[in-house]
Amino acid sequence: MRPAHDLLPNLRSFHANCETLQGVGTIVPWLSASLHSVDITLGLTVDDAAGTYVLSALEGHFTHVTSFSLRMDSSPHRRRFMAQALLAVLQGLGTVRRVTTPLFNTPGQHLSTLGAAPHLEELNLFLLDSPIEGAGVGTVVNNPLDDLGELDDLRSLPEHQTSQGTPSAILNVFPSLHTLTVTGFLTDIADIVRDTTQDLERLYLSVPSIQDEHEMTLAMRDIASFCPHLSFITFDFFSADHPEWVDFDPLNQRPLEIHVRHPRFTPNFLILRMDANGVIEPQISPDYI
Repeated sequence: MRPAHDLLPNLRSFHANCETLQGVGTIVPWLSASLHSVDITLGLTVDDAAGTYVLSALEGHFTHVTSFSLRMDSSPHRRRFMAQALLAVLQGLGTVRRVTTPLFNTPGQHLSTLGAAPHLEELNLFLLDSPIEGAGVGTVVNNPLDDLGELDDLRSLPEHQTSQGTPSAILNVFPSLHTLTVTGFLTDIADIVRDTTQDLERLYLSVPSIQDEHEMTLAMRDIASFCPHLSFITFDFFSADHPEWVDFDPLNQRPLEIHVRHPRFTPNFLILRMDANGVIEPQISPDYI
């Protein structure tokens, strides 16, 4: 049972990794109304009821929270009640600046709620219907590349193109958001980007694979036309299938950082950076996150 008063009335930062149902019951009594940062990861055995319980316990504790993170896998037994419980939590984030959260099947209400947060600057979304095998939000890759080798299977980066113009701005939606991170398939990502703001400056995309030869071209075209102020884009491709479908041309020579799992190096990442002058710099990063 929850205590009648805060056990830690001066607690500012709360981090928990709940791998079992018992773990959920253990952390709830320690939640405090004084929290500024909340970071919770739910393990595989934490079902829908337990997840809803911990989210419901968080309600009313967000007066001062500026950073909220909820991480979990895409287990199908956590779909029925958790979506509504998460929505109630998001509705209480009046002072939040950074959010990491999953999105369920119908993310409309959740995105609308996040879009109304007046101070939200950084948003990290994990689309639960687009799971990446062996990787989730915050996955760490520690193994360095021994040799850059030949990159024959990687498509060359784009030539300069002229911007095609942008649609009119959408007012009062994500008024402070400048950085968006999305993990999912490209078609879903493009839809999410269009539901945020045209004022995005940095975009980080994690993609399990390209499913169709035209998918990436269309998605990049939509993103480039909707977000005219993007100054930097990062791509993580978790599959080397069909490298000929990789197409950055619609991005109009914007600076890129590309992380690809080349067949020769799997599961390591080859990192390519292109600066504002179009110079490509392959790099090895053993501590890449």
